Amino acid sequence: MTQPTVIRRVIPRPARQLPDAAARPGGMRFYLTTHKKHWLRETSVPLFLKSEHLVSAVKPLRAIGRYAVDSGGFTELQRHGRWTRTPAST
Repeated sequence: MTQPTVIRRVIPRPARQLPDAAARPGGMRFYLTTHKKHWLRETSVPLFLKSEHLVSAVKPLRAIGRYAVDSGGFTELQRHGRWTRTPAST
């Protein structure tokens, strides 16, 4: 007869708080680029998202940390050769 095996369950730790840029020498802040917009409500790590990923959002996204959004201007001009979006649509 075999002995029972104990399987340990790993419980994830909450995201650790990073110091604000003012607390760091030089005041530099780094942003993690992601295409996962739901990460805004999951982590306090500063995130960088493309505007294309926010177009499909039905309501404003809640964020627990800082984030920045890329305008997509370079890609817009590269793909279409002109602006196809108005300021009201962004």
